[in-house]
Amino acid sequence: MSRARPALPFVPMDEIGDRPNVMADGAALSSTVLTLSHWPGSSTPAPLRHDLSAGMAFRYLRSRRRWPRAEAVTSDHFDQDGLVTVAALTAPEAALADQGTLLAVAEAGDFVRGRDRRAARVSFALASLSERWERTDERNPAMAGGLHREALALLPDLVARTDRYAEMWEEEDDFLSASEGAVQSGSVSLSDVPEVDLLLVSVPGPPPAPGPAAQFSRRRHVPVHPMVVHNRSDRTRVLVEAPPYYELYFRYETWVQLVSRRAPARVDLSDLAGELTALEPAGHRWTFTGAAATVARLGPADGASDLSPEVVRRLVTGALARGRPAWDPYAVPRRG
Repeated sequence: MSRARPALPFVPMDEIGDRPNVMADGAALSSTVLTLSHWPGSSTPAPLRHDLSAGMAFRYLRSRRRWPRAEAVTSDHFDQDGLVTVAALTAPEAALADQGTLLAVAEAGDFVRGRDRRAARVSFALASLSERWERTDERNPAMAGGLHREALALLPDLVARTDRYAEMWEEEDDFLSASEGAVQSGSVSLSDVPEVDLLLVSVPGPPPAPGPAAQFSRRRHVPVHPMVVHNRSDRTRVLVEAPPYYELYFRYETWVQLVSRRAPARVDLSDLAGELTALEPAGHRWTFTGAAATVARLGPADGASDLSPEVVRRLVTGALARGRPAWDPYAVPRRG
């Protein structure tokens, strides 16, 4: 198409009221006329569907079809994929001109995946920005219109002049480089258990110092940056073994409605958490965040375990093999 669609203003969800709106990367409101979201239950039209909500936004901008008329775009949370979705609709021509980089930013934020280092740094910087709001704003920063507005104003320059914002991304970027080096040197090994779609991330020696890893608008401190892992494997279940640290997680790809493939279903690991807890000689308690969590995680509540990798691996693989599907993003009732 020769011209981009008209720009829509961004209006925070708590201000949108009855204005007909496009919901970006979230759950539709009663006033939503078009949803661009890969979330479970999303009613995004089939021609616009994409693995990323941001990808749906770009398909919408390039589509020649008529879609319901909206007066604004809104979102019910803040993260990189949602921000790029909003940015595409508020500044269509600029977004289309930098579509590749913006999609890579969204992929880095949601799926912690991608080989565009500049896009990864932009994603890290946006997580840093969100954390700053958490420290300074008593309101939930994920719902704050101010955070969206600041990020929308910052994004073009952040993408164009990423090096100027090094203080916002360099700590995580250094950790990503260190994790890449650890995998290349063999001090961190990756191995497949294909029958249960599991990837083992093993640290046989002393565990490395934890570093920051961003997903969505938050950073966690972990032994190995997950982007290194996700770039090397499509396995959707990941077990990190860095004794005394252990964590099994179902990747975010298993929570959303992917278009490119159907990921194996999540299973309920609550019983496994109890079984592992019962085996702990010093009383460490294992917890499971639940199959419906955006990233479902199993691990010791205090971050440490006295169990051996062999025991944890055997019980995890057995539970995954026996488990029944406990979450299906395609079966959640459609909304909006």
